[in-house]
Amino acid sequence: MNEHPDDIRATRYVIYVRKSTDDPQKQVRSIDDQIAECKQLAKQKDLPIVGTVIQDNLSAKKPNRRPKFKQMIEAIERGDINGIIAWHPDRLARNMMEGGQIIQLIDDGKLLDLKFVSFPFTNDANGKMMLGISFALSKHYSDKLSADVRRGNMNALKEGKSSGSYKAGYIRDNETGFYHPEPVNFAIMQKAWQMRLDGARENKIVTDMNADGYRRILKGKTVRQRREQPMTAPKLNVYFTDPIYYGVLEQRDQSIDLTELYEFETMVTKEEWDRVGRMKRSHGKEKVKYDFPFRDIVYCAECKEPRAIGASRGKGKKQRRKIYYRCDTPDCKEYGKSVRGLVVTEAISELVRSINVDQIDKAELEKALNAYVAASQKGITVQLKDLKTKRTKVETELKDMTKRKIKQTFTKDEQAAYEEETERLRKLIGGYKEKIDPLEAMKLFSTVDVEGFLNTLKTASQDYDEVTHDVKDTIAKMLVLNTYVAKRKVASIKLKPPFDEIILHPLVQNGGADGI
Repeated sequence: MNEHPDDIRATRYVIYVRKSTDDPQKQVRSIDDQIAECKQLAKQKDLPIVGTVIQDNLSAKKPNRRPKFKQMIEAIERGDINGIIAWHPDRLARNMMEGGQIIQLIDDGKLLDLKFVSFPFTNDANGKMMLGISFALSKHYSDKLSADVRRGNMNALKEGKSSGSYKAGYIRDNETGFYHPEPVNFAIMQKAWQMRLDGARENKIVTDMNADGYRRILKGKTVRQRREQPMTAPKLNVYFTDPIYYGVLEQRDQSIDLTELYEFETMVTKEEWDRVGRMKRSHGKEKVKYDFPFRDIVYCAECKEPRAIGASRGKGKKQRRKIYYRCDTPDCKEYGKSVRGLVVTEAISELVRSINVDQIDKAELEKALNAYVAASQKGITVQLKDLKTKRTKVETELKDMTKRKIKQTFTKDEQAAYEEETERLRKLIGGYKEKIDPLEAMKLFSTVDVEGFLNTLKTASQDYDEVTHDVKDTIAKMLVLNTYVAKRKVASIKLKPPFDEIILHPLVQNGGADGI
């Protein structure tokens, strides 16, 4: 592995800040706070900063979604930057692909240092291992939060409660989650269904609906931000495919008959809904979705870009589909060329089978993991304090509004604005709770079960060929940072710390993919 002497120090740092999600109301740390604390850290440690602060407003949960992040990586590749200052590693990445890019740049000697406000980093084997684990935990946190929200929505769906998607002609009760007829739009939408059953075109139906007074009210944070949206042909086409109009609510791949749970008022029968569907349905074959293995860890050895993944129809009577990994970089020597999925699978299988758990220094591993946990707990404490402070501020604001409401009489418009604002504040409080609860749970884990970790690794190496494809994919992404392919074969495999020092195998490459 490439190590950098202690006397080598980054000379060109850049400050990178990012909010947590695309929703400006949901931030672990505000952008202004991140910038202020990063600048303070740079001043304390006398770190030379180049350029302006890189401020990202997009989620880091999925790779290749942040142009500014990509530009920063390209600047590091060119040598314009050799250090990054950020609030925490999860600001840089919540997915293993981009986390892997950061670690790869450190190993290549292009990224000399990382400085974090709430996380310690040293450019050595332990430091890179802890950084890798931090990226993995950040991804786990995002995945767990998504799963928890999904589970909550699923349980609510079983009771006939929607997560809130708009249905033309219906209004959703915020307390119960049930849909009821909207006073004006219900009759207009019901007429639209009848016009379609009678053979009218969508454009004609849309014109009549808007002339009859159809409007969807888009609610903003304040009364002034409220605006009306008329019906359009594309939207109407979507509504004509929604089974809720005959009483079935579909969400999260689940179907619930609302008519069996409460007095839901339908607009059409199932037969009428089918008729409308047949009138607009194409005769093309339905596309099949595939969850391809090893996504985000297969790269082209020539251009270093991620390979596109696809499936081609095989030959013969069984017509079995074959997975391939293709280079789509136009100026690359491998452009348009593919590597079979079986080649990648066999290379990773051979690698996993070669793991010798007995070679791992348990004491060093335990020391490094416990050091990471201690640092992680410190970061969690900082996040919890910040979130609880913000939640208390919103709760106080809600209480003050309630007190003002008791002391004075509101007009009709003021009452509507009051209800709208209090609903917004309640949602904010709920959002903070969704963030605080998982962090409180993570604080309970203060030690690392090294034996359990090693047993899992040993079991994976022994039973890898016997498990399902999704389990193989999970194990591979736990061990492998990236897999470089070219000339129809696997050129090298780059492992994550500390596995890159533990596993000895011909395909394991400690540096980058320099040769084929």
